[in-house]
Amino acid sequence: MKTTHPCVQELIILSRDEEERLVRAIENGLYVRLLRQLFTWSQGALGALLPHSLMVCVHLDEDDRVLHTECLNAQPRDADALHRLYDSENGLAVNIVRHCRQFGRLTFRGVAELADDAASAQKSADLGRPAHSESAAQLSRSIGKERLSNVLACGTERLQGGATFFALFDIPTPPTERHEYFLTLLLPYMHQAFLRIIATRDATGQGHIQKPASPLSSRELEVMRYLLLGKTNVEIGMILAVSALTVKNHLQKIYRKLNVGNRVQAIARAHALNLLPMPANARTGNAPSTAVRGH
Repeated sequence: MKTTHPCVQELIILSRDEEERLVRAIENGLYVRLLRQLFTWSQGALGALLPHSLMVCVHLDEDDRVLHTECLNAQPRDADALHRLYDSENGLAVNIVRHCRQFGRLTFRGVAELADDAASAQKSADLGRPAHSESAAQLSRSIGKERLSNVLACGTERLQGGATFFALFDIPTPPTERHEYFLTLLLPYMHQAFLRIIATRDATGQGHIQKPASPLSSRELEVMRYLLLGKTNVEIGMILAVSALTVKNHLQKIYRKLNVGNRVQAIARAHALNLLPMPANARTGNAPSTAVRGH
């Protein structure tokens, strides 16, 4: 399948594997209605095409005022560090959106600028770097300061009913025009999914979501709670009135979603993402922050 995009200089030719991943990501995105489903999609079908460990979603009104942000985080991170990414006033994701709006861009590709590069960056600025380049360089320094490797962002134009932007952080390799093209193709589905989530939240009167969105289903969380108590598959099956094989199947799904290989890793991962209650005697000031924060 050959495709072109006006912002891409070269023809993008998708491999068979990329075609399959793109179709799977589109299909899965059609069923996203809840924040936890968006999290699962971002780390599943969407993540298979565009790997990342954290995504910030931004909803804007028609005058580019920030209405709502969501931070979908798949790695243990400090609560303050997360807030610096999704804060609606001066968060890094919101500053990326402002950069795009200021310079008439719908996409942004950023690579972390390390502290060692600060002197050369300042020297370039002193030599009269163009405004767009200097703004992008400042964002790159912020990315490096937050110890995030690479960022890819894409958003809609100003739309009636509001626009959306999505910033993918910690992409394994520096984003290319190819990555940008994939995200541009997926943007309409991400936009609609995020608006559906907001509409569902408003319709149910939930307000801003305060609790972490879980990648696990309610039954999988139930299995995890008994796993935390040290129950065997047979014991969990007896409690839930299902077979031990059904429990094993639930565990296999949990392992895949949490990207782990056994029970111990699953429990540790669930605690790191704050998906399970932590015993009172285990809580400290350094306890893991929530996986997803609403603002």
